[in-house]
This record gives sequence, structure tokens and C-alpha cells, in this order.
Amino acid sequence: MSEMSREALAARLLAGRRVNPETGCWEWQGRRDRWGYGRITVAHRRRSVHRLAASVFLGFDLVSPRHVLHRCDNPGCFRPEQLFFGTNADNVRDRAEKQRSRNSGRDSIRVA
Repeated sequence: MSEMSREALAARLLAGRRVNPETGCWEWQGRRDRWGYGRITVAHRRRSVHRLAASVFLGFDLVSPRHVLHRCDNPGCFRPEQLFFGTNADNVRDRAEKQRSRNSGRDSIRVA
């Protein structure tokens, strides 16, 4: 983030949000990846909006191997109060509990 100050990045993030009146989620209105996560380019690197928001508003270290997870289960959300940090195992468990795993809704039996 060396090319953009924390304040400038916060302003950029806030300018791209829409507050969902039903959930309170800060929903990213710009580019999203195929999974629905907001993406922007900062310092010549494409980054996830929720990870940037965690860095700006919660002090998250962007080079950390930890994940930034959503309490709201809305991938486009970047509201700091909806975000929390976890390990890869935490992320897998959270995704399974919310039935968002790649195999959700599919039979777990494979027939050769």
C-alpha cells in the first residue's frame, strides 16, 4: 500500500460501498471476482476489498497468511464489524457450516 495512504484507501473503499438497509453490509459496487468478492488494484496489485478493509479499519497485516472471514456470509461485504480473522482451517470450517463448500448440495459419493 506504499503508493496510497491509509486515508486515501479508506476514502476509495467508502466511495465504492452501498450500505444494504436490510443487513447493514457495506457491499462493494465495483469489480467482483467470480465468487462475488470485491477486487481493486492498489500499488499495481489486484487485491480483495475485504482484506484491504480489514487492513485499513482493523489493522490486519496484508502479508499475513491468516484469512479474513465474513460473519454475514456476504462475499461482497467489507464492513469491518462483519469481518474476523482466522486460519485456513477456520475458513474451511466456516464455509462448511454455512454450506458454501464446493460440494454443497452434491452427493458425496463418487461412482467410478
